[in-house]
Amino acid sequence: MRPPREVHPANLLLLAALAASGCFQPSSATVTGSVSVDGKPLQAGAVRFHGSGGQVVTASVNEGAYRVVGVPPGRNRVTVVSVPVVEGLVWTKPVWTKPGEPISGDSQSGEVPKPVVVEQPIPRKFARQEETPLEYAVVAGQQQIDIELPALRE
Repeated sequence: MRPPREVHPANLLLLAALAASGCFQPSSATVTGSVSVDGKPLQAGAVRFHGSGGQVVTASVNEGAYRVVGVPPGRNRVTVVSVPVVEGLVWTKPVWTKPGEPISGDSQSGEVPKPVVVEQPIPRKFARQEETPLEYAVVAGQQQIDIELPALRE
């Protein structure tokens, strides 16, 4: 039987430094969730997680859902912005063209169709890091955070 090997003090110091730096545990989080305005999914926008150490991680919001990777664990202030959505062109009458002719408007009335813009304005305080009331404790690994916002009242 062999005698146990001695551990060199430098190896213990290196192991302690690695453990203290967090190398043996996830150092960031992946957060998924939903954003709604007055109970309706936010069609388009962005959500930002502002870590206490100054790190900022951003994800887009599409049809109410978001997924952000690399969020620092700990307390995070969260900001949200909404972006107007252009749903497309609305034609009041069919457009008839001959092959090769550009579509320039309603062939009968000469009207040019207008896009439909859908806006979901939210109060500005949710877009400003200094003012947002949204703050969440983020843990390393995976978690879900659903965000409910009020609509902007005029």
